[in-house]
Amino acid sequence: MAQVARKYVKQNNYGKQKQNNTQVSTLEIQKKKFRRREKAALWGSLVWVAALGCFTIASSTNVNSAQTRLQDITSEITSISNKNSNIKQEVSELSSRSRLTGIAKKDGLSLNEQNTRNVTK
Repeated sequence: MAQVARKYVKQNNYGKQKQNNTQVSTLEIQKKKFRRREKAALWGSLVWVAALGCFTIASSTNVNSAQTRLQDITSEITSISNKNSNIKQEVSELSSRSRLTGIAKKDGLSLNEQNTRNVTK
């Protein structure tokens, strides 16, 4: 009877070990799957961060380029504005009444007030 009991206990222990082994193996498989998912998530995150970094650098480069072009155009506008201002002043000096009167007297011309008409724009 003792031998039968020992065989029964061994068989039960063997069955439990087999169940434990299958449980352990399923846990290991789940851990491996979880590890694969973690690795995939990690790699995905790294790729995403790298893409965002590249996008940020490209955007920064474009902004700097646009800012440089803006400064160049602004300085060109200022230069042209100064030239226009100088030319307007020169035109007003050359078309002044006293200068025109002096040139007319030098060439022997006279001004008849009755024939003069003022025109405004």
